[in-house]
Amino acid sequence: MQLPPGTPRPPESTLVPGALVFAGTDAPVPLNDYTRWWKFVPGANWRHPAGPDSSIVGKENHPVVQVSYEDALAYARWAHKRLPTEAEWEYAARGGLQQADFAWGAEFAPGGRQMANTWNDSAHAFPVNLPDAHDKVQVGTSPVGSFPANGYGSSTWRATAANAKRRALSQARGVLSDAPSVSVAPAGLRPRR
Repeated sequence: MQLPPGTPRPPESTLVPGALVFAGTDAPVPLNDYTRWWKFVPGANWRHPAGPDSSIVGKENHPVVQVSYEDALAYARWAHKRLPTEAEWEYAARGGLQQADFAWGAEFAPGGRQMANTWNDSAHAFPVNLPDAHDKVQVGTSPVGSFPANGYGSSTWRATAANAKRRALSQARGVLSDAPSVSVAPAGLRPRR
C-alpha cells in the first residue's frame, strides 16, 4: 500500500473492499463534513450497493452505482471504448445548451417539474432521513428514463477519466474536499461490436 509521507498506516481490519453508502442523519448537521451522512460499508459494491445484504435485483432499469475507476476502465476496454474526458462529459451533459445553469436549461424545476433525482427539501432538510417518517425522502437512484433526456438524448451521469482518477487519488491521499460522487452508467448499456 502506498501512503503519502507521514501518513500512519490504517489498521489491517479497515483495509477491506467496500464503498461509501448514504446513511442520512436523524437531525440537521453542518454540511462541512460528508462523513456525517456517508458511511464506509465493507462489502458494498455494484452488485451490493448498500452492503452485503443489499442487491440489484429489481433494479435492472436503474443506473449502476458503486463502480470503481478500475472497473469503469475495464468495462470501457471490454466494450472497445474509453472513458470520456471531463471536457467531453461536460459537453455531452449540456446536451447542446450553452452557459445553462442545469443540463436541461436555466430553471431548476421548469413549471414545477422535477428534472432530475435530487433531494426533496420539502420532506426534510438534507441530509435528514428519518427511517420511520411518514414523509420519508426517497434515497437512491431512479429508473433510467424517469426524467427527460437532454438535447443529446442522455440523462444518466457517467464517470469521466480525469474526474474519476482525480477523486480516487484524492481519497487515497485523504484529501477529498467535497462530498463523494457516485459514478454511474446506464444499467441497459451494452457495447456494440
